[in-house]
Amino acid sequence: MRDERKIILISILAGMVLWFLDAVLDPRLYENSGNFMDVLLVGGSEHDFLMRGIILASFLSFGLIIARIVKKRRQAEEALGEKTMYLDNILRSATEYAIATTDKDFRITYYNPLAEKFHGFTAKEVIGRTVQEIHTKENVAPARFDEAIENIRKKGEHSYIIEKSTDGGIRYIEARVSGIYNAKGELVGYANFSHDITESRNAEEERENLISQLKKALFEVETLSGLLPICSYCKKIRDDKGYWSQIETYIRKHSKAEFTHSICPECEKRALERLD
Repeated sequence: MRDERKIILISILAGMVLWFLDAVLDPRLYENSGNFMDVLLVGGSEHDFLMRGIILASFLSFGLIIARIVKKRRQAEEALGEKTMYLDNILRSATEYAIATTDKDFRITYYNPLAEKFHGFTAKEVIGRTVQEIHTKENVAPARFDEAIENIRKKGEHSYIIEKSTDGGIRYIEARVSGIYNAKGELVGYANFSHDITESRNAEEERENLISQLKKALFEVETLSGLLPICSYCKKIRDDKGYWSQIETYIRKHSKAEFTHSICPECEKRALERLD
């Protein structure tokens, strides 16, 4: 039987018991051997039927009010339970973010499976414990915790990156901590969202290295572009400081090119003619 029906039934029974007791204690019942049923239904001069009816109605009304309150509360609890279960399923199925929450006193209240993987603790090990306890176990400097709280107070959130050594190498975890507020805007807790940025960080480093190499190559190409002051007779090139250098020396200095010396057919012919 539903709780609200039990309350209504108990209220009716309580009113009837009070009515019965009132009749039993009525002085008229014992004066001149009064009839109990007459006293019960009509009552004496001081306790008439109307007053007893009002008492019974009052108990019934009280029971109805309490039953309605209990029903609404039960419905609210059921709705909250469904929402909590729905939210928990969403958070547990998160494949990119590790999620942990605490109350206002930094006592951990939620820890999803990805948080267990990222941070190396099971939910059973940390729920109910404070962040400070976990930091002490991990040898985290207290100043880091104080800095996080100060940033949340000033900026609304605190971000940081963790380097973790694993069998597969260094992993980089980016985390963000922010406050949790109720409908009145009051701070009731904190939430930590973390995700692995190792791949994106490595890709960014590779991209930066590639850009650096391209810039260097472009610079080397640009150093040999434009007009070069070259002697029309000896073919030496004048540098920015006014010194003349052999063309191969200038090119070797401003690029990665190397030279192997040989003689072209025309020069070879002219050289042989001079020897004759």
